[in-house]
This record gives sequence, C-alpha cells and structure tokens, in this order.
Amino acid sequence: FQLAFFVQEICSFANPEGEERKDVDLLWFPTGGGKTEAYLGLIAFTVGLRRLSANENDTYNKDGGVTVFLRYTLRLLTTQQRDRLLKLIIAMETIRNSYEKKGSPVFGTERISIGFWVGGQLTPNDFTEYKDDFKKKKFMRMVSSQLVKCPYCGRPLTADNYHVNTDDETIKIYCSNPDCLYTESKKVSLPVYLVDREIYRKCPTVIISTVDKFARLPWDEKVGLLFGHTNRKCSRHGYLAVGED
Repeated sequence: FQLAFFVQEICSFANPEGEERKDVDLLWFPTGGGKTEAYLGLIAFTVGLRRLSANENDTYNKDGGVTVFLRYTLRLLTTQQRDRLLKLIIAMETIRNSYEKKGSPVFGTERISIGFWVGGQLTPNDFTEYKDDFKKKKFMRMVSSQLVKCPYCGRPLTADNYHVNTDDETIKIYCSNPDCLYTESKKVSLPVYLVDREIYRKCPTVIISTVDKFARLPWDEKVGLLFGHTNRKCSRHGYLAVGED
C-alpha cells in the first residue's frame, strides 16, 4: 500500500499543471495499515524536490519557508506520530547538511526543520512567560516535554538540554551525547521550534499544528508569515513581515 500510494501520487506533486491536482481525495485506511509512512514519504519527496529545483530567483519559496502543514486535532496528536515525523525531519536535515559540508548544497542552505505550532496548553505562545519568575518553571516544563529523547541518537533529553535566550527569543536544543551530531560542542542544535513567536520568524520547513491554531488565521497577522507573506530576511531573527504579500 505504501509504495503503491507513493508512486501513484508523485506525478501530481511534481507537476503543478497535472490534471489530478484538480481533484481532492479522501484516504481511508484501517489503523496499522501504513498511512503515516505513506504521507511521510510524500513529504520527503516534496521537500527534496522543491530544494533541488530552487534557483536564485525563488530561494525563499523553495530553499527556505514553510513547505508542509500537518493538521491534527488535539486528541489525535499522538506521541508516536510526532516522533516518526521528527525522525524524518532529522534524517532529511542530516542528508542536507552533509551535502552542504561537501560544498555542494544541492538541498539548499536553509535547515530542514519542524515547528510545533500547537495550542497554548501544550507549548508557550511567546517568551514573556520565561521572563516571569512565577511562570518560568511552567514554561520549561512545557517545552521540555515535547522532546524527551534525541531523535538522532536516542539519548534522553532533560530541561538542561534546552537553552533559552530571551534576547534573541530562541530555544536551542542540544543533545548531551558527545557522539551525536546535534551537540553544543559542534554548535549544531536540533532543527526544532516550539514557541509560536520563534516559529513565525523561522518559518520551519514542516509545521505540525492543531485545529485551534488554524482558527487564528483571520485574527492574527503574524500567521501570514507562515504562508510566505514577507520579502526580506533579518540575520538575527529570521523572516520578518513588512506589510506586503
């Protein structure tokens, strides 16, 4: 099923003018049938294709920026689904990074990353809570509960692995395994973003979201950043909106 579904769909993903793109299908398959791996394969294909076909005129649209949205209800956002997606992102970023190190960045220079754009009861919306002494522990508890082990090497992660910088408003997650690729000594953090404010700036490659966040679309102008409504990049904070579509 997984291979058949992947082969059947790649043409419509690769050809924007394809006739099949006019149709919308509902995929129903019983639990355990392999739906997740089927669409993860298409995600990997789409991200790779966009970056391989990028050129100097559309760097943001293909090298950087959001490529995939995954929407779940709060009830269906399971740890297992999230972990499988994380492993895919890490695998793709590891491959991309290896080509860049060789001096042949065929998959772009922007990291392949993931953002957890979920409800405020799961992750913080901004960094003001961290600056509040009474809310700081809750802030760290919320973010550190999202990744409990390194998706690259499997080493357990604790709150100590989460480095919060309130000036830059960033969270860098480093694995404590010295043999891991994503360590502080190598200056390579995991390509994962957990706070809304940072997600709007970084515009991760893949965003996993919940339905309540999508309800914010008409009410919060910052959400437009996730759809490419920007035309310049700040070296410190990432992508910033300037009021143009």
